[in-house]
Amino acid sequence: MSLPYQYTKLSPAASTRILELQPSHEQDGPLRCKLCEINIESDPFYEALSYTWGKPEFTQPLILEDEFVIYITPNLRDALLRFRSKLNVRRLWVDAICINQQDDDDKAKQIPLMTEIYRRCSGVLVWLGIDARGSSSMEAVNAFSRQIDHQDDESIIQDDLESLVRLPWFGRRWIVQEVVLNPNVTLFCGETQIPWLRLLQVVRSSQNVSGLLSVVKTMESIWIYHCLGIEAGSQASLRLIDLLSILSELGCVDARDRIYALAGLASDTFLTQPGEVSRDPREIKVAVSYNTPAENLYMDLITTNFRCFDYRDLLKHTDLRADGLRLGGLSSWVPDWRLPVVRQTLSGGWSLEGSPKVSLDADLNALHIQFRKKQGDPGYIIHSSIEKISNAFPLNASPNAIMDWIKEVWDLLLGWATAATRELLIHQLGMIFFQDHMKDEWSKAIANYDWQMYYFKGYAEFTEMMLKGSEYSQDEKLFTLLKRTMEGRRLFLLSPKPGRPTSSNDESKSISTSDRPAIGIGPSHAHPGDLVCTRETTTKTWAGISHACTADSTFLLRGTGDGVTQDRFFYIGEARANRRHAEGAAWGTGHRLHSIILC
Repeated sequence: MSLPYQYTKLSPAASTRILELQPSHEQDGPLRCKLCEINIESDPFYEALSYTWGKPEFTQPLILEDEFVIYITPNLRDALLRFRSKLNVRRLWVDAICINQQDDDDKAKQIPLMTEIYRRCSGVLVWLGIDARGSSSMEAVNAFSRQIDHQDDESIIQDDLESLVRLPWFGRRWIVQEVVLNPNVTLFCGETQIPWLRLLQVVRSSQNVSGLLSVVKTMESIWIYHCLGIEAGSQASLRLIDLLSILSELGCVDARDRIYALAGLASDTFLTQPGEVSRDPREIKVAVSYNTPAENLYMDLITTNFRCFDYRDLLKHTDLRADGLRLGGLSSWVPDWRLPVVRQTLSGGWSLEGSPKVSLDADLNALHIQFRKKQGDPGYIIHSSIEKISNAFPLNASPNAIMDWIKEVWDLLLGWATAATRELLIHQLGMIFFQDHMKDEWSKAIANYDWQMYYFKGYAEFTEMMLKGSEYSQDEKLFTLLKRTMEGRRLFLLSPKPGRPTSSNDESKSISTSDRPAIGIGPSHAHPGDLVCTRETTTKTWAGISHACTADSTFLLRGTGDGVTQDRFFYIGEARANRRHAEGAAWGTGHRLHSIILC
């Protein structure tokens, strides 16, 4: 019986280990190999394997040195059988074997070297698995790529492209650095193969690049930058924070790898080992340590490299995915990269105007924002608080689910609407939902000298639907526009008293007609008592009705409840609010902010 293989520490002169896969004439014969140390700077004669681990079922034996055994997954077994030679030893770098996965120190040493391991190898072998549909799609894509002057309809190949990228390998986060650093990359699915560049060629010609195809398109830009030394568009697109955003769909088992898998590719980031002193010119330094919890890693990434980040980027990416848990309780202003994107930006509530002075409060790990006092600059005010909230807008909702949500919102508003104000209220509701789209139409109206910007696709249909109870028309894009604004958000009613929340638990309290709250929208984790912070309010007219609206730079804050300071808050996210002009309490009379600390 074979003994379990025991790893030894790498010698000081070695970079990593290489798997020497022994030849066999038997296609399904036992897998035999040796593990050897190498220095990748002097020994580039190996190929690197890129694959998915598959289910964590380590049931397949790999025999080392005829007397030891390592158990591997079935998918890796299939890959090694596919690439094993009948006559010659094949030297492969395979992460699951060449890195001691049970030793965090070994992982911390080798993972920063992975970019060099894949860059210096003689070629990268991408194993997509054994999949009949995938093989068929790969053959079709390969044949399509060989047509020098093809006249076929490009839509014919679209189904095969989309089928191919649905294979599990394309959803894995580590694949990016495994294929974009080397000019010699080949993809294999069963017995079928295609050069990576041929796949890129077909994706480039596709008329519908979305989902994982857009990820492949992004990978092409990174490959061009690293392998050809050509900046595809702008080098700024290779900033770490941009890669984390663009490739956020790609998954990984360990949440810390959301940073480690991409940091080595960024033009502004350098991976190091803990305690290593680096003089690399890249500004952001990321030390690989699997002893650090993911939330601490995300926080440390920002706080130790704070001068390298723009606070507007941080608040923007926090807004897109925040769920209210504040990075495991550590921070409300640092993006939690484990979370999916659940909302799109509104009008830039994260872009604070007036050039505030922004610094890091190292003692609190907090963002300290000081608003500059300039002549004529009103700064920011807390002018109201949330009184009531609707349910969150449903994600990936069907038209029926959206209609149910609209009815629920309407029932909430009917609690303080009157028959005389019903039509005005519907216009106000439509305006708050479609304000971003109105701005698009406004730009077009200015270009065409047409100032009737409230006549745009969506707004009129919405008011018609609400006023007359008409059915939603599939020919219109009403729900598409509504989902673009409201996914990941909820509607709220504002307290009429500037900056002073009322009790959120007093459901029996009626709101008089003369004391109506305003309508607003904010993140789905907003709740009663949250404060609306805005730069100013302006009067705008849509459908002949004047509304007082908060400025583009509007966001929600929540008191920390520590009872110590009045300027310390949790950041909730960007918001928007408006009310019919001259109704209820006057706006713009709330508490003036001179500085805020976001914890």
